[in-house]
Amino acid sequence: MSQERYDRQVRIWGTEGQKKINNTKILLVGAGGTGCEIIKNLTLLGFGEIHVVDLDIIEISNLNRQFFFYDDVVGKYKAEVAVEKARILNPNIKLFNYNEKVQNISQDILISCDYYISALDNISARLFLNQKAIELDKPLLDCGTEGFLGHVQVVIPKKTPCLVCQDLWVHPEMNFKCTYAIYPRTPLDCALEARDKFYIEKNRLPDSDNEDDIKILLKLAREHAEKFNIIGIDTEIIKDSLKGTVESIITTNSIIGSVLVNELVKLVLHNSEISEKLELQIINFFQFQGKTETGWTIPLKRNKNCPVCSIDQVKISVDKEIPLIQLVQKLNRQINTFIGLPLLIKNNTIIFREKIHLNDIDSKITKDEYKRLLDLETKSLSDILKESDSILLKDESTGMKFKIKIQYN
Repeated sequence: MSQERYDRQVRIWGTEGQKKINNTKILLVGAGGTGCEIIKNLTLLGFGEIHVVDLDIIEISNLNRQFFFYDDVVGKYKAEVAVEKARILNPNIKLFNYNEKVQNISQDILISCDYYISALDNISARLFLNQKAIELDKPLLDCGTEGFLGHVQVVIPKKTPCLVCQDLWVHPEMNFKCTYAIYPRTPLDCALEARDKFYIEKNRLPDSDNEDDIKILLKLAREHAEKFNIIGIDTEIIKDSLKGTVESIITTNSIIGSVLVNELVKLVLHNSEISEKLELQIINFFQFQGKTETGWTIPLKRNKNCPVCSIDQVKISVDKEIPLIQLVQKLNRQINTFIGLPLLIKNNTIIFREKIHLNDIDSKITKDEYKRLLDLETKSLSDILKESDSILLKDESTGMKFKIKIQYN
C-alpha cells in the first residue's frame, strides 16, 4: 500500500504506526449519521479491512447528516451505498457490507475482526455486540448522539466497564415483552406488540415506509388494544414505534465520530514505543454537550456484579411460592438490562418462553407445548425448581445468555 497517501499522519506516528493501522480489521455496526462519519475516518486513515453492518435503507430524512447518501440512492441499503462511496475515498483498503442484523453475522467474521464499533440506534443490537465483545475478547467502541449531546465509551474486556456495568442502557420503564403482551397500558405498548407479531409472522422487520406493512401493524395493534380497552392507535404511533426517532444533527455526529476513531487509533498504537512517545491516554467514557461546546471524560469503574463482564452466574433470592412468571419479571430487574424475548431453560428443557404469547401466528409452537408452558407460568417455583438449581436465561431477540442460580428466601 502506498504510504505517500498517509504522509501527513505518518509524520505523527511513523511508518510502524501506519502499518499497525493498515493491518487492523474493523467491524462497524451502524451506517447512519455517526456511522458515516466513522466510515469516512477509518477509510481515510487507512484501516486495512472494514466490515460495515446495517439492515436499514436510506430515507430522505437521512440526507441532512449522512453525507454518503443523496436523493438518487433513497430506498437502497445504507451499508451497501456507504461502502461503495468509501471505496472511492480510498481504493487501497478492503470494504465489505452486510445488509442484515448484527445478530446474523457469522461467528467467523466476528472472530476475524480486531475491534468492534457500535454506531447503533437500538439497545438490543448494542447489548448483543457488547456481550460478543466480552465473549470473544474484542475491544468495543460505542457511541451515540441526540441533538447537541453525544458520547463515546471504550470497552476493553476485563479492564474497563462494559455497557451493562453502569446501567447506561436501561430505560427506567423498560420491561420484558410480556408486559406489553399481557398487560399493555398505552397505545405504544400495543404498537410494540403488533411489531413483534409481524416479525414472527413475516420473519422480517416491518418497513415504516411500506403502506401495506403499516396497515397490517395498525390492524394488529388495534386488535390488541381492543382486548384491554385502550384507545388512540393511529398511523403515527405505529411509525414512531418502528423508528424510535430522535433529533440528530451532522455537527454532533462529526464530533463524536472523530472522538471515537481518535480513541481507536490510540488503542491500535497502545503498548508500543509510539504510544509512549506520543503520551497517548485512553479514556473509557467521553461526554459532549454542544450547547456549551463542553466535553468531559468520566473514569467509569467496572461493576463487580455485572452479569455480562464480571460474573459467570447471577444469583437471585426469591420466595419459593411465587409463580414462575413473577420470577421472570424479577430477573429483568436483577439483571438490569434489556431482554426482549426471554427464554428459561432447565436441564435442556424449556420452562418459560415469551414466544408462546404469539402462539396464534407462531406455527413452530405446538398446542401441547403452548399448554405446557402456559401452565408452568402460574405454578409455584417450588414445583418447578429446587433450591440452588441453575437455569439458563436466553433472549431470543438478541441471542444474549445469562446463567442463573436460584436461592430461596
